[in-house]
This record gives sequence, structure tokens and C-alpha cells, in this order.
Amino acid sequence: MKRRGLWAAAICLALVLLTPLLAHAAPTPNGLQVRPVRAYPTQDPGSTTNGSLTVTNYTDEPQRVLFTTETFQTNGEDYSYKFGSEEAAKWVKFAEPDMTLAPKESRVSNYTIAVPANATPGGKYIALISSVSTAKNDQAINEVRRVASLVYLQVNGAITKTSQLVSFDANNLAAKPSVNAAVRINNSGNTHFQSRVGFYVNRWPFRGNGTYNTQVEGFILPGTIRQLTTEVKLPQSPGIYRITAEYAAPEGPVKRLTQTVIYIPMWSVIAVVLLLCGLIWATIRFWPNRPKLRKKSKKTTPTEE
Repeated sequence: MKRRGLWAAAICLALVLLTPLLAHAAPTPNGLQVRPVRAYPTQDPGSTTNGSLTVTNYTDEPQRVLFTTETFQTNGEDYSYKFGSEEAAKWVKFAEPDMTLAPKESRVSNYTIAVPANATPGGKYIALISSVSTAKNDQAINEVRRVASLVYLQVNGAITKTSQLVSFDANNLAAKPSVNAAVRINNSGNTHFQSRVGFYVNRWPFRGNGTYNTQVEGFILPGTIRQLTTEVKLPQSPGIYRITAEYAAPEGPVKRLTQTVIYIPMWSVIAVVLLLCGLIWATIRFWPNRPKLRKKSKKTTPTEE
């Protein structure tokens, strides 16, 4: 019986230790995969550069992969992608227009980017698309599956990088020590750039930027406004806090916007209610000038002799 108990305890301990590892295990890829997901070349007009991407077939069947190119743009402030067929898509040439991959096989696909001599300086955005066709049913209806590697190409020349921190929004009343924060950045230049916004927390009424809290970053394409979101952690103690969003613009000056947040956790509300109830009870119980209640005397009737 003791041995069975020891074995049961060992199994339970193993499950406790392995559960977090299994919960955070990376999912097994499925289908077609390309690497890198993004590339950021810089070229002069009239120049040619070489690039490559690695294609992996994670299926259990051979796959014939076809390589094509399209341009892409972003749609809306959340940056959903839409694809097109502008001239820049023709600048990319693959060494092999297609290849066949065995199950679980990875191969490298090489390509060149030839920028014309008369190309306009600025950002050009090209999607390198790898697609496969698979039979969907017995009636020979094919399903085309596509994955893309995005090329953020900058054509050198008269490059302008100008941007604005348009807005900073945060919940002004919080019951939890985390506040949803969103910043909007406008790129009014002619090329893309990596934007970074740092968030600082300071207790009111103290001045200054406060203590560094977190950072959010993302690429901003020219002629677009992008919204970046994150969570800012507040101290555990309730109070009034000032959250400052600090944006280091690529053109130089640092820009800041501030929001005030009132943090009232639920436990503090309960504590205040209990305190008020205690004060009211103590006031009624120990108030020295409170009127005393007189006891009613019983009326007696005379007895007859």
C-alpha cells in the first residue's frame, strides 16, 4: 500500500510539472510555410539585389509550389492587407517559377529585385506569394492555398520621414491594475519606418514622466494612420495616475501625450463602505449628546381594601 501511495504521489507530481510545459508547447505547423515572413531591403535606382526565402511542406503529400508576386497595401488603422498588381511587382524575378516539395521537405527559392533607373524614391511593397492547388472533392474542384513573404523595399533618393502622434486614448476609470491604451500614428512621409511608443506611469499630483512601464512598436507605411494597442500596468494601490505616451519620431523630436486614470479596485470600494459603516455605528453608539430613551413606567391600579 505504501508503494502504491508513493507511485501515485510521483505520478501526480509529474503531471503538475509537465502540465505548464504541455500548455505552452508550440503548435505543430500545418500546410505550407515560408521564411522569412518579412524582409526590408534598401536599393538605389538602377540596382539589382539578390534575396531568398525558405519554403517548407508540412503536409503528408507532395506539393507543387508556384511563385508569383503582387504589390500590397494596408487597409484601415488596424492594417489589414489588400493586394494589387502595380508596376513594382514586376521588379522581382524568381530563379525557379515553381518547385515540387516532398512531405516535410524544405527548399530555398532564390529571387532578384531589379529597381529601374527611373524609379520614384520611397517605399515599395511587394508580396512574394507561394501557392499550391489541392483537389477539394471528387468533382475536380481545386482549392488554392497561398502564403506570402512581404518585402518592404525602400528606393533611395529624396526620402522624407515625417510623422505625428495623432492621439492617445486610455480608460479613464479602472477597476483592475491594467489599462487598455491605444495610440494612433500618422506617417506623412514617403517611406516606411519602425515606430516605438513608450508608456510611463506617475502618481498624481507628482510631475514628470514617471516610471517606465511598457512599449509598443510597429511599422508605419506612408500615407497611412496606424493604431497600436497595449496594456499599461498600474500600481496595486488605488489612486489617480497620469499615463504618458512618449513617441520618438524618426525625424527627431520626442512627442508626448498624457491621460489621467482613476484607479479604484473593488477591494478598496468594499473597504471604504465597511469603514463608513463602522464610523456610522461608532457615532450612534458613542455619541455623548445623543438623547436617552426613557423607559415607560408601568401603571398600577389601586387595590380595593
